[in-house]
Amino acid sequence: MVILYVGPDQLLPLASILGAIGGAIMIFWRQVVGVAKRIAGIFRRG
Repeated sequence: MVILYVGPDQLLPLASILGAIGGAIMIFWRQVVGVAKRIAGIFRRG
């Protein structure tokens, strides 16, 4: 049963990593959207 325990001490590092990734995406949101539009444009032309 101890192996199945998931507490805040295991979840906080994961939440921190996800928060850092989300923050980086929000900081560079314009560039992320621009790259997505370029990729979509390549598939629309082809």
